Order: sequence, then structure tokens, then C-alpha cells
Amino acid sequence: MAIRDGKLNIFIRIFACTIFISISTLSYSVPAKDLPGISQKNNHRQLVNAAEKPWQILGRVQTELGTHCTGFLVSSRLVITAAHCLWIRKTNHFVNPHSVHFLLGYQRQTYRSAYNVLNIIKSENYKGEGSEKATLDNIHHDWAYLVLNDKKTNQEDFFGFNKNQPYIGMNIYLAGYDQDRQEVLYADQKCHVTDILKNNGGKTILAHDCQATYGSSGAPLFTVNKNKEWVITAIQIAAYSDRPGGMAVLLTTPPRD
Repeated sequence: MAIRDGKLNIFIRIFACTIFISISTLSYSVPAKDLPGISQKNNHRQLVNAAEKPWQILGRVQTELGTHCTGFLVSSRLVITAAHCLWIRKTNHFVNPHSVHFLLGYQRQTYRSAYNVLNIIKSENYKGEGSEKATLDNIHHDWAYLVLNDKKTNQEDFFGFNKNQPYIGMNIYLAGYDQDRQEVLYADQKCHVTDILKNNGGKTILAHDCQATYGSSGAPLFTVNKNKEWVITAIQIAAYSDRPGGMAVLLTTPPRD
């Protein structure tokens, strides 16, 4: 999504799914001009190693329709991503689970593991994507679990969720498969929570200044807790259309209605 304003004066368009193009093993770059969520003048995103901590739980979610987003493992057979990445606007339905694939550790057309998706578990309250449905209530339900066809057995790779309350100025870290660098994992490691919003149900949406654009929806926002451990704080959903940053759904536990 792209958001014009961080408060309820919102203009949003679905932002994260990008068209997958078969390319060479070189990093593919789409011009950054007019892409939401990033700054051409002060772009401090960096390439990160998808096999290193904490990025090793990330992978590319792609469908046979040619779209892709970011997702991350939360258990041996469960991936979390953004629901709008799997939504077909023309039919107002989700894609067939069997058309979705998760490529763990994707970098330049290589990956550590490839998985088929057996099932998609989504919020019953998600209303689909489109500017008329871009409310904070719908953003809160913009998540989906992907049930994988095989187990990842290395339990040491998984991270817990942040149990502490977020605060404005909190350091966060965001990496995803951005459209302008969609063959590699690009990260903003110099960003912060800028506001804490509440929807009508009192659920928390985090505003942030992390630079990320189309393709990064479904990525985790990490922070480091007081024990110096990486923990998952939120899931990236939307980007501002007029400045760097966007919105993410707070995750203190795995998402549910």
C-alpha cells in the first residue's frame, strides 16, 4: 500500500506485490523514481546476507500469477506474509494456495529451500485490497499464514515476538525484496517507530520511517530487546506515498482476529 498521511486522513493503494520478471543472476534494479516509501536523496538501505541472523527466516513469496512479496518463518511449517499479496482484485478472492511458493533465503535466483503452500489461513475480517478498503481496521487484518508442504527443522533459526510495548523513537530493522532491488534482500537498519496508532478496536498500528517499497509487504520489523536478542515487533503492510516510511501491524504474538 501507499499512504499519503500517517493519521486517518489516509490515501492508500496496495503496495507490496510486484511483478516477477525472469532475469539474469545480476541484481535487477527498477528505477526508484516515484516509488512509495523511499527517498532517492537519502536512501540508506543496504544489501544484507539472507543466510545471516536475523534475516535467515525471510524468503520471497511468489505466485504463479507473477507477483511477489516478502514473508518470514515463525515455525517449522508456518510463514507469515501480508494478505493483500495473495488477493486478486479482479475476482475479489485469494489466490489458490497451490499457486503460491515460498523461497527461503532468496538471493539472485538462488535460495536455501523452496516450499509449496498447502493452505492459506487468513483473518476472516480482512476485506480485500483497494483504496476504499484502506482503513486502519482493515490494515490490522492484513496478514496471512502460509502452511508449507515440508518442515524446516532447525529450531534455532526462529525468533520470539517482542513482549515490550513499542514507543516512539524505538530502533527497528526492516528488510524485504523491494521492487527496485527485487533479486536481493535490501534492509534499512537505521529507522525508528514514529507514531503509535489505534484502530476502532483498539489494536495497534505502528508508523515508521523505514525505507521500503513495493515487494516488502509481509516482511518482519525486528528490534533488539533488553537481553540483546533479536525479536519480531511487527509486519510491514504499507508505505507512504509522499515520504520514506510506512505502517506495520504490531505483533506481540502470532496474528489472530
